[in-house]
Amino acid sequence: MGIGITRQYAKAGAKVYVADLNEKKLSEMIDKLAEEGLNVIGKRLDVTDEKGVDALVDSIVKNDGKIDVLCHAAGIIFAKPYMETTVEEL
Repeated sequence: MGIGITRQYAKAGAKVYVADLNEKKLSEMIDKLAEEGLNVIGKRLDVTDEKGVDALVDSIVKNDGKIDVLCHAAGIIFAKPYMETTVEEL
């Protein structure tokens, strides 16, 4: 699901950052998209590490000025309204 979302944003011309805990999978995804002519920036990230997430967001904002769209596609299923979801649940 994540690579499909990434591909569509990149095809639409967005500057896309992709984060994954598994560096091998991340590298394979970046390489596959590059073969398709898409430019995607990969960053290693453990989404359960709140400080790590904050640091990545801060660095993207510092480099690019803002984030227009943030898409979370970690591999779990959880049904609850976003505004009621705690950091621990994410």
